[in-house]
Amino acid sequence: MGINVHAQKLPKVQQESVYAPVNIKIDGKATEWDGKFQAYNRANCVYYTVSNDENNLYLTVYVSEWINLDKLIYGGLAFTVSNPVNKTENVSITYPLTDVRRNQLVSRPA
Repeated sequence: MGINVHAQKLPKVQQESVYAPVNIKIDGKATEWDGKFQAYNRANCVYYTVSNDENNLYLTVYVSEWINLDKLIYGGLAFTVSNPVNKTENVSITYPLTDVRRNQLVSRPA
């Protein structure tokens, strides 16, 4: 998979809401973003954009280095939507689910 990430000074946390592109596809490619992401997590070398349309919330992630991709796949990526009023009502999703003891993806056939 090839993608050009434009050199830009990105914040570590996305600052603005972004409307999802009309042509967004859930296909494992981030071509709709043309390499322009909203934030960059320097600790994990992950570019990302959180966007939405009328019905869905999207998290688009791009990892530029293989070692960090392995870290993401085997350690998982946790995405938390925070409730600013009541922190006990936060929603968190981790993907993919892994079995750390066996160091393999849970969804992989045995």
